[in-house]
Amino acid sequence: MATALAKLLRENPEGRYIMFGGKGGLGKTTFSAATAHWLAKQGYKVLVFSVDP
Repeated sequence: MATALAKLLRENPEGRYIMFGGKGGLGKTTFSAATAHWLAKQGYKVLVFSVDP
């Protein structure tokens, strides 16, 4: 997966990335989903993924 992500980032240098981080229970997943939904409604292509161990 990490290799595929690195390839995606290299092949799309014009892309913009938003990352949410912090300790558990802060609402990262909820905020990520809401942000992705809003951006998609604005017409942007959106990819959401998690790296939660």
